[in-house]
Amino acid sequence: MQLGCIYYGEDDELNSLRAPLKSGVPVLYLSMFVVLSACDVSSGGDVTATPIQPVGEGTPTTREPATFIVDGDKGSDSNSVADAMAGAGGPWQSIQYALDQAQPGDTIQVLRAAQPYSSSRAASSVDPTGIVISTSGEPGLPITLAGVADANGDRPVIDQGRVEPDDTAPVAGLLLNCVNHVSVTGFEIRHANDAGITTSLSGCGHEGLTIEDNLIHDITGVGYVAAIRLVHTRDSLVRGNHLYNISVSPTLTVDDPPRLVDSAVQVENNRIEHNDIDHVDVAVHMRGRGNKPLDGHSATKNRIHSVETGLLLSTDTSSPAPINNTAFTGNLVYDVDLASDEGRAVDVQLGTSTVQSSGLCIALNTLVNIDQPMRLAGIDDLQIHENILTEADSDLLLSVAPQTKTIVNQFALIENNLYFDNAASSWTLGSGGPDGIRFLSLSAWQQAFSTSVHPELAADPDLLSLESDPQFMDPNEKDFRLRTTSPARTLGLGGNQIGAYHDGVVPGMP
Repeated sequence: MQLGCIYYGEDDELNSLRAPLKSGVPVLYLSMFVVLSACDVSSGGDVTATPIQPVGEGTPTTREPATFIVDGDKGSDSNSVADAMAGAGGPWQSIQYALDQAQPGDTIQVLRAAQPYSSSRAASSVDPTGIVISTSGEPGLPITLAGVADANGDRPVIDQGRVEPDDTAPVAGLLLNCVNHVSVTGFEIRHANDAGITTSLSGCGHEGLTIEDNLIHDITGVGYVAAIRLVHTRDSLVRGNHLYNISVSPTLTVDDPPRLVDSAVQVENNRIEHNDIDHVDVAVHMRGRGNKPLDGHSATKNRIHSVETGLLLSTDTSSPAPINNTAFTGNLVYDVDLASDEGRAVDVQLGTSTVQSSGLCIALNTLVNIDQPMRLAGIDDLQIHENILTEADSDLLLSVAPQTKTIVNQFALIENNLYFDNAASSWTLGSGGPDGIRFLSLSAWQQAFSTSVHPELAADPDLLSLESDPQFMDPNEKDFRLRTTSPARTLGLGGNQIGAYHDGVVPGMP
């Protein structure tokens, strides 16, 4: 039995998932690879840029790593490398020019300017345009792009000026183009129509990325719009960002919601932690395509609210790509019913997959005012423990019978949870299938295996769980810490505290 929680993925069939740029299908998978020229308009007029090529793992270093300064107000891209070094007094003007000079181990410090930074360089016809990072760092020598706030605490701004959806000309804030060991931190990124930050869609790999302490908002586009999109990415960290107001064209169907972290192909061992995510449809989407598993991912200690879905796991109907060993732990999720009556903290839509997914841990979360906390289909080794669930409008747990007959739902552990003030204290197993059954009270649920020998259960669930007031500090002010007299303080495994504040660390941005 695995009580820790994680997740994996990749795809050898990317070509079959691509489509022409103007095809109206989601821009996440487009066709062809060609290098184009573009321009940098970070301050003042357009600057013609030369075509670029992906550099890949670590350009040979010809000098010692250095720190460089970018100042959109006082800098000039005519300044030399020596002039632009910190302390030399001759900063560069544009982020793009500075990135083109970067080598492993370099840090580029970007000062806040009177006008936002912007660029629409192209790396390939597959990718959106934007400010492009095409040089990799190396293990222990990352390339760091760091925003430096002014005396008022205001960050440097990347504003691409795209406030309307346009699938014929997708523009991202930053494009990480086939690079490894790159860090992006300290920026405000807004008004892109594809993604705030995205990795390349061209089929190359990325690893060792850090996206931390950024403010990304007002991204409006068509298709797979995202604040942060990780494609072909592994062993990377998304931490301490505030992501909000991400939307798609209202003409799209509900099958194409916006994704905050869209883990599409060749994605494994990524950590999504301590982010604030609000006013979006789907906070974190882990999506399997092709024929290789998504494995070993975690979403931990995030503060998620005013969304339709907290965590969504899905695969294409025809995809043999399972989603394995996913962790959703220590998160604070509340007010999840943004525009409908179907808001969910966790939604697993794997019942039409062609292969079995395995391993999902939903533990130590605080889930408040959610229409339906968990809907699960097509995954085994499910572990749900030490959560606080209050003010749900419908079933606390809904398992849906998989449509594919070889796929099963199987719970390994459901225990040490606290339930309170829920409109329906009910749990449903096998909905839509021959073994479908609903339990209408905690006492009936605690005998679910003994009375029904349901195939999704291995033992009676929630025997050590309670229906009791968690005694939040001030729920009206969204303070969901526990009072000293709360029964949740000792309800956990080994008599420990349960819920998102179990370790005394506040969810969301540090």
